[in-house]
Amino acid sequence: MSLKNVRAGGAILWLIVAGLAIAGCHRAPDEAQVRAAIAGVAEAAENGAAGDVVASLSDDFDGNGGEFDRRALGNLVRLFALRGERIGVVTGPVAVERRGERLLASMTITLTGSGRLLVDRYWLGPTLFRLGELYENAGDVRHATEYYGRFVDLWKNADPELQPRVTEARGRIARMNRANQ
Repeated sequence: MSLKNVRAGGAILWLIVAGLAIAGCHRAPDEAQVRAAIAGVAEAAENGAAGDVVASLSDDFDGNGGEFDRRALGNLVRLFALRGERIGVVTGPVAVERRGERLLASMTITLTGSGRLLVDRYWLGPTLFRLGELYENAGDVRHATEYYGRFVDLWKNADPELQPRVTEARGRIARMNRANQ
């Protein structure tokens, strides 16, 4: 698999980025409904339910800067399901913005896979660390320490040249825990 294909798979990471609206709603959903819809789409993707993923997205759904529409997302979920592979969905901080009668949700989504379609061993560690950074910068200590902790668990036995990053993550967790006491 080429790096471009891995990036395309990883770029979906941004999948629910622009234009999420709950299908069938006649009034503008509030932020809690939008966040619940995002969680529902992530759960449907993890369960291989392509129809449920697509049904929750607005007709003008736009992921990855216009490179990924509803149909493409549904097809990706179907592909994973047909291959018997599992999709993992890691959601970064969500920003919700009102645009007229609609709400627009922007976030980074990282998809991980149980097989060769998405390469966890290359991208999951750095993704978990980056999510820790994003949540730390947003002031969300609980999620930041969660993602840094998952990173540490994944890389604790990594090659020696990668251990400084593990040490850094442990230090960030300790610093946030001290500051939260």
